Amino acid sequence: MARFVPEQYDSGKLINLGQVSSKTITKGDALKFVSGYVERATQGVAEVRYIAMEGQVSGAGVNPDILCLPVQGIRFSADTNANPSQALVDTKVNIEDYSKLDENDTGIAIFYIEEIVGAVSDKRVRGYFVSDVA
Repeated sequence: MARFVPEQYDSGKLINLGQVSSKTITKGDALKFVSGYVERATQGVAEVRYIAMEGQVSGAGVNPDILCLPVQGIRFSADTNANPSQALVDTKVNIEDYSKLDENDTGIAIFYIEEIVGAVSDKRVRGYFVSDVA
């Protein structure tokens, strides 16, 4: 599974951030902050600020650094939970979880869909993260 993959404007922007303890993060996961540490984002978050660029499991009581990419201004390809329709192009949708978009949920819209990538059955789109924070 490809998850969220940076495609353009990502050169030189990687940073290390502390990871929440006792959690698994996979390369390409959308991340959110919890008490100053990053963990996998969940549906309903108003903002995704980083994508994991490596995977790791943190132990109990341990907050290791994990390599992350800030999403601002970066173009990504992303998995969707179903076949995307052409009507989704030029709209914003929510994430279903840390690994894919929910193209049927526009309530908390944090990913702008620019185009469908490949065949519709590939379930991939290209676009940008945006903030839904008021």
